Amino acid sequence: ETHVRALETKHPARFEAAVWEFFAAAKDGRWNDVTNRFRPVNKHAARWEAAQPHPSVSALAWPAIAEVGLAAELSLSLTPRYLALLTHDLTVALPPGAICFAGHDAGRVCAAVFSQPKAPGQKLAVFDLGTLGNPLQWQALQAKFGSSVRLVQDADPRQQGHGIFEANPNREFFVVERHPVDWMYSRLSPHGAVLKLNREPVGKMPHEVLAQDRAFWSERVRQFLGTDFAPPASLKEACDFVERIYLRGDLKGFAGDPRYLRNEAARLAYSKLRVAIAGNYFWRINRSAREPDERRQITAEADHAFLQAFVLCPSSQEVVFRYLNLLIALGRHDDALLMVDVAVKLDPMNSSFKSLRPQLE
Repeated sequence: ETHVRALETKHPARFEAAVWEFFAAAKDGRWNDVTNRFRPVNKHAARWEAAQPHPSVSALAWPAIAEVGLAAELSLSLTPRYLALLTHDLTVALPPGAICFAGHDAGRVCAAVFSQPKAPGQKLAVFDLGTLGNPLQWQALQAKFGSSVRLVQDADPRQQGHGIFEANPNREFFVVERHPVDWMYSRLSPHGAVLKLNREPVGKMPHEVLAQDRAFWSERVRQFLGTDFAPPASLKEACDFVERIYLRGDLKGFAGDPRYLRNEAARLAYSKLRVAIAGNYFWRINRSAREPDERRQITAEADHAFLQAFVLCPSSQEVVFRYLNLLIALGRHDDALLMVDVAVKLDPMNSSFKSLRPQLE
C-alpha cells in the first residue's frame, strides 16, 4: 500500500476507493475479503498489452496489487503448512541478490512475497516471464526495482528476459518456470526445486548436479507419498499406486502425508516444479547429449523426473501431455496407454484426456 500511495503522488493516476479497501482488508488479514475484492480489480488491470486500463488500476500499481491478491489466494489454498514449505524450497538454495524469472503464480508469489532477504537490502528480485514482453509493464518494473536491477527490454519476444540477464552480469539467475523461452534451455541445470540459469550453455550435465537433483526430489516425494519411486520403479507400479491412493482412497499402509493428497494447490505446485526439470532433461536428449552413454543417462533422468511429477499430481494435464511426449519418443506405447487410462479415471470429464486414447491407438 505504501508503494502504491507513493506512485499516486508521483503520477497523475488516481485510484478509486476499491484499491484502498483492498489493501485495508489485506492489512486486517481478512483473506476471504481480499480475494473477493481482488477479482474485480484483477478484471480491469492493465496487465496485458491488449488490456483496457480501468481508472482505478494503472499499470504502475498492478504488480503490487497482484502480489497481495495472489498471496491471499495462495494462503487460503496452500494452507500455512505447504505455503511455508514451498517458499522454503523455492528460495533456500538461492544466494543473496539472486534474480528469479517465474512463469506461474504459486512460484512467483512465494518467491516474491513470502521469502525473507538473506542479507540487508538484498530482497530476491522476481520477474513474471508472462509479462516481460508487455511494454505497459516496464514503467511498473522500474518503479518497483528502481536502480537495484538494471532493466533492459528485449525487442524480440523470443528473447524474453535476455536483456535483463545480460545487463546484470554479477547477479545469479534462476527460473521457476512453466515453459522457459528458447534461449534459456541450453543454459539451465537443476538446482533444488528450481532451475539455475547459467552464464554459459551447459554441455554434459555434471554427475553431482544429477545426484543432487535425485536426492532433493526423492526426499520430497517420499515425504508426501511415502515412497520416492526411485528406479527400477515402473510406470505400471506408479499407476497402480495412483489408482489405489488417489482414486480409491485406500490408505492402508500409506506412509506419506494424507494432507498432501487433499491439497490440490500443493500437488499442482510441486508437480509443475518437477515437470519443469523433466522437460529440460527431455530437451537435452537430442539437443545436447552427444554420446550414447550420456543420452541413456539423461533419458533415464527424464523418465524418473516425469514419473515423479506424475505421482505428485496424476490429474495434471501438463504432466500427462509432457510425459506422453517422452513415452512416445521411446516407443513405449503400452505405458502411454496405461497412463492415459488412469488419467481418464481420475478426471473422466476431461475431453483432452478422453481424446488421447484413440489418437494413441
